[in-house]
Amino acid sequence: MDVIHLLPSPPQFFRLFFRLALSLFTSTLHANYRRALDERRSHMEFDIDSETGFFPPCKLPQLPKTFHIWEHALSEANEILYLKDDDREEAIAKRPLGEAWRSSIRAWPVLDTEHLQHDLRLLQRAHLVLAWLVNFYVHSQPPRTDSTADILIPKSLALPLVAVSRCLGIAPVLTFADTVLWNCEPIDPSQPLSSDNIQFTNLFSRTEDERNFYLASARAELRGVEMLRIIDDYTNLPTFTDLTTISKVSRDLNRLAGIIGDISEVIQSVRSMCDPHAFYFDIRPWFEGSGAKGPNAPKWIYEGVEDSENLDLSGPSAGQSSVMHALDLFLDIDHTLRERRVPAPSESNKRADHGFMDRMRRYMPGRHREYLNFVAATPKSVRVLAQSISTLRDPLEEVEGPAHEDSVPVCCDDVTTDIGTRQVSRERDDGEVGGKSSVRDGAGAGYRWQRTISTPEGWARCDETGSTAEVLSCTGTPIRGIPEESERQCYISHATFARPVTLVDYIVTSASSSREMVQLTAGCCARLATAPPENEELFNGPHTVQFLSIKKVNAGNPGGVDRFRIIMSDGINFLQAMLATQLNGMVNDQTIGKHTVAVIEKLTCNYVQEKRLIIILALRVLETAADKIGDPKPLTEAPDPPQPAAPAQTSVAAASSSSSNPSVQRQQTTNFAPSPAVRGSRGSIFPIEGLSPYQNNWTIKARVIQKSDIKTWSNAKGEGKLFNVTLMDETGEIRGTGFNTAVDELYPRLEEGKVYYISKARVNLAKKKFSNVANDYELSFERNTEVEECHEASNLPMIKYHFVNLSGLEDLPKDSTCDVIAIVKEIPKRELTLVDQSGYSVRLTLWGKQAEQYNAEDNPVIAFKGVKVGDFGGRSLSMYSSSTMAINPDIDECFTLRGWYDSSGSGQSFQAQSNSGGATTSGFRRSEMRSINEVKEAQLGQQDKVDFFSIRGTIMHIKADNICYPACPTAGCNKKVIEVNGNWRCEKCSKSFEAPEYRYIMALAVADWSGQAWLQGFNDVGLAVFGMPANDLVEIRDNNESKFNVILHKANCTTYNFACRAKQDEYNVCP
Repeated sequence: MDVIHLLPSPPQFFRLFFRLALSLFTSTLHANYRRALDERRSHMEFDIDSETGFFPPCKLPQLPKTFHIWEHALSEANEILYLKDDDREEAIAKRPLGEAWRSSIRAWPVLDTEHLQHDLRLLQRAHLVLAWLVNFYVHSQPPRTDSTADILIPKSLALPLVAVSRCLGIAPVLTFADTVLWNCEPIDPSQPLSSDNIQFTNLFSRTEDERNFYLASARAELRGVEMLRIIDDYTNLPTFTDLTTISKVSRDLNRLAGIIGDISEVIQSVRSMCDPHAFYFDIRPWFEGSGAKGPNAPKWIYEGVEDSENLDLSGPSAGQSSVMHALDLFLDIDHTLRERRVPAPSESNKRADHGFMDRMRRYMPGRHREYLNFVAATPKSVRVLAQSISTLRDPLEEVEGPAHEDSVPVCCDDVTTDIGTRQVSRERDDGEVGGKSSVRDGAGAGYRWQRTISTPEGWARCDETGSTAEVLSCTGTPIRGIPEESERQCYISHATFARPVTLVDYIVTSASSSREMVQLTAGCCARLATAPPENEELFNGPHTVQFLSIKKVNAGNPGGVDRFRIIMSDGINFLQAMLATQLNGMVNDQTIGKHTVAVIEKLTCNYVQEKRLIIILALRVLETAADKIGDPKPLTEAPDPPQPAAPAQTSVAAASSSSSNPSVQRQQTTNFAPSPAVRGSRGSIFPIEGLSPYQNNWTIKARVIQKSDIKTWSNAKGEGKLFNVTLMDETGEIRGTGFNTAVDELYPRLEEGKVYYISKARVNLAKKKFSNVANDYELSFERNTEVEECHEASNLPMIKYHFVNLSGLEDLPKDSTCDVIAIVKEIPKRELTLVDQSGYSVRLTLWGKQAEQYNAEDNPVIAFKGVKVGDFGGRSLSMYSSSTMAINPDIDECFTLRGWYDSSGSGQSFQAQSNSGGATTSGFRRSEMRSINEVKEAQLGQQDKVDFFSIRGTIMHIKADNICYPACPTAGCNKKVIEVNGNWRCEKCSKSFEAPEYRYIMALAVADWSGQAWLQGFNDVGLAVFGMPANDLVEIRDNNESKFNVILHKANCTTYNFACRAKQDEYNVCP
């Protein structure tokens, strides 16, 4: 009984149990709270922000004044430096500035970075500035005599960069973090950083393409912030067994699949945002690091740094993205290189033994790399968990895609590409084609064999079982023993990833895979080219064909209906056809395009000027983005027409060349219509619009519409000469260039206005910065190039125009090209003043031979093709060497313009598109006052348009050197004169003077409360600042230097209201 009395009563028992449960719950809650604090602290240690991820949450601060020379040099580099092989006029003109910039860096002292080490953001800013300076320094150097010699990075850059890099745990070279993560700021500082509120502070090429290239990477990083939260939630799970946890993981995997899809779309968008030609020729060369062109390429040597040759100096890559690495680790994707490269890397390139993605981690900030190690240390990976719990397998497959159990996550739909393959023995790399081994795989699934695949990335080896295969290795070098020719035995599904990968990129499927090859109607092009129009069964289809090209024709006719010419293929031959106008909407809304596969349901056949014309009346699209099918050839014969129909009236200009002026043409009208490929004495005639580097044995029939002078060059590599021509047929234009021996052989034979058969020239990718011809390719004439004059050329036009009214020039971007037709109203110093019915006038500048040979009568009508649009003083035009002009051409537009001018236009006043000078402010409306900092943040003057603004500032310093220049005394001339034998000569006026008239051209450092900027002022500014003409100030400087210094000193510390114009002008740059 006594014992029973000692036990607690039921109410006491429940109270005790409740207290114990509450105590246990409180301690668990406190432990979880402490754990959450620890994890939150860990994220801070990893330099990860909850809203911006791996981006700093705020814009990086400017470096302290001690390091002002670094910041100032980077600001200058963004304005004056160009790639070393950039031979544009503006680049050549600024080379002396570039050399002075590099010389100043070599003369810098080595600054101590010790007091930056307490601030992470200052360290990041210092790394960005120094790394950009190094790449600017290296890639702006002019071509060197010894291109194989190592490149010395001066110690003023090398030593502080290495010191800062060691503090950050990052490679001492430009990285992904420098170009993307640390190189941005919000457009609107009051709003957080986002994919729509981000801009980049430094650009190498100063192009929109480079800005968009960075933007695609930044948007992918920002979309990955949600993925980091998913990873964080998973690593903090208390258990992996209860239903609540499994349900959350399943939801998170479904979210992750959507994130990966979004990232894939962002990465794919770079193709439309960044022009490939601009990337490979204008942007990517700036990124190249030490030894970027192979193990034997020049290395970067960091002066004063021990073991400099062992530093990681490869340069930036998307493979350095911490977000993408985190995704790989979370999904347990292993990038360890399990096989050596074939062939083995050289002794001097031992780093090639390491996996690419593994090497890229050394280029990440150290804190980001620590975070990846933290993710990798998760006790149970999400893959292992999904494999052990059946309800998670479907969400995981949704993330990874259905390609292969062990493949990496696919971030977009697979695209099938027909490639050549070779089957070889599993045991030997040099086995016979189609050879198989008798060894079964571990699961007894059937025979396995090795297949070598030629991919766009190079050569890949794979082991295949049945219809699928996993690529084991990929190399840019052909594997030993594999023949060069390949058989079309299978397709390859190219999985595009959200990060660069070198392993397991390709999933190979046989021809019997789920995605079957589209079967074209073989032979239909040949039948359509020869069948009479009465063959209703043939012309009522259906025919399955592929469109190789779609081009707009007669788009320049005012009020005319657009027509589209299509080159369609049946896999064996291709044939030209026209699209009925009622189907134009399918082109305009991109329902059909290049490589579209469609069923032609109805056609018709007409004859225009004795040429057969196929017209597509109805079609149905099967596939919009297929790859090119087969290897179609041009048809070898063209049928004789029946009764020719009446000629179709198509407005196209034709011209005959003028022997006295090859660039000036007198014209007459010729009508033509498109025709299928024909065969003459020289074989198949190929259309210009169908040329590409992948065609062989072609012959074009083209007219020379422009021929340049012979140009010569001399540099460290030697001397040479070149010329170029513009060729045209009824389908388009292409530029052809000949060098050295080709100049001697072909220059005298090719004449403007004549037609030639041309074959055996090399087709290259066009270098757009040297050509204004509307074609993605260009021809290079070689020793075996064949050129034969054609005397039957009635169906070829002389020149085609796409005229723009002068009033529309303001809508065209700077440096674009256009065609205009106008009346020449005035001709001062070979600057033609053009007017047209729009009521606008514009200046057009002639250069070289064009200016010397211009001898037209008063107020002629001239049609200009391919002239450059400039923004010097408004809108202006100038002739390229490849531009053409035709005086009083025999076309409808000329007759209309002539009639208007003679009847009323000659007495009309016109609104000028061009001002009289580059610095004029005519029509300028003064905006509200701005601070200097506001001007810099708004990046005024860095767009295509001129920006005007006002600031109130104090002159802090006036450069005494070159404060004025000797000018021509002739009223309105103002050009600089040079001293010759005691007199001063003006080349513009062709006159000599006893003394010049000095004019001010001043560089002023102006400051306000927000910052400082350099301004340039001309004569009116100097008169206002000094209160005397430049002649008087020069006399004082020459006779009494101390008084001159006093005048400069008094001008300092005075405050003015400055009306400013911000724009980088090209002053009379000859194209």
